[in-house]
Amino acid sequence: MEFDPLSKRVIGCAIEVHRVLGPGLLESTYRRCLARELQWNGSACVSEHPVPVEYKGVVLDCGYRIDLFGFLYSFVSFMLFVVSCVWLRPPGPHCALRVLRGFDFSRME
Repeated sequence: MEFDPLSKRVIGCAIEVHRVLGPGLLESTYRRCLARELQWNGSACVSEHPVPVEYKGVVLDCGYRIDLFGFLYSFVSFMLFVVSCVWLRPPGPHCALRVLRGFDFSRME
């Protein structure tokens, strides 16, 4: 599977965090450490970014949060990324659904 440079950077940072911390910690620990690792690698990011839900023309705060919302910019490009930190047992369709629903609410493409 081929990944673009931004995906490679984010995945590399996630692997580094897991390599250093190992398994078994809270999601919030991995999220904070990954945010720091991404910052050390040149990406700006926000943890727990709120995502409102629009229902019949009314914007509601339903408690949805994007685990990590970040961007990487250079003189020629600007790229946004979203990271969802989840504990899996084992990975399944529910993982992709959670990420896709977050994209729906954030109106990102």
